[in-house]
Amino acid sequence: MTDDEETLTARIHRDGLIWNNEFRHYERDDLFVEATGPTENINEKLLDPISAFQQIFPDTLIDHLVYQTNLYVMQTNGINTKPAFFNEMKQFLGINILMGIKKLPSYRDYWSSICEMRDTYISSKMPVNRFGWYLSKLHLNDNSLIKSRNEPGFDKLFKIRPILDILTVIFKYCYNPTRIQSINESMIAFKGRSSIKQYMPNKPTKRGYKVWTRADAFGYVCQFEIYTGKTNNIVEKNLGARVVNDLVRDWSETTKVFIFCRTFMIPLRKVM
Repeated sequence: MTDDEETLTARIHRDGLIWNNEFRHYERDDLFVEATGPTENINEKLLDPISAFQQIFPDTLIDHLVYQTNLYVMQTNGINTKPAFFNEMKQFLGINILMGIKKLPSYRDYWSSICEMRDTYISSKMPVNRFGWYLSKLHLNDNSLIKSRNEPGFDKLFKIRPILDILTVIFKYCYNPTRIQSINESMIAFKGRSSIKQYMPNKPTKRGYKVWTRADAFGYVCQFEIYTGKTNNIVEKNLGARVVNDLVRDWSETTKVFIFCRTFMIPLRKVM
């Protein structure tokens, strides 16, 4: 008699799987022996919060932002009298992070003449008009290379593709994830106009960009993929299987990790 032919009650009785108060530890340490946490090279450089940020957002990425921003200004105006600079770009990024912590109705309020609204620290780092210039000119890719919707290789994320590719590599390089990981969907809140904006009424964040993420037990995002919606108005079949396989594709055959996919009900032979 095979296991499929044997009843569940018989298998439980045969294997001794009876509920009781005794705790049984089935953990097999030989399955997962890799080190977890920041990699050795990165761990030596984590001296303060700024150095930690620079590992995720290195100077090469800032150089790329400066180059592409200046290129965009030249392409649109034909002349660039006030180009972007490396140190100013770092200040611009830092100000945006601070604005995410201390939120005001408009970015101009941080430079307000009303002392109750004005932020003396932010306003001392960069003039408001210069900040607005960076806000309107910031670019990450060459617009002359963008493909139309009907061309092969059309990418809805072309404008930010370089930073997505760079961060994907950096996230893997900086950290060794734990054995137990999770694949799930998350939302980046956004209420503006975008062809890839999603509406999910049952989520705490109902409108925004949907992102598939693979995170470890401490919440570190090991890999992510932004969902761009339907292609040519065709609903993708087996979306869950494709997403999971994409997020674990770089693993070797010897990788031993437990993946929890609450959203998907698919076989995970490769993952286990």
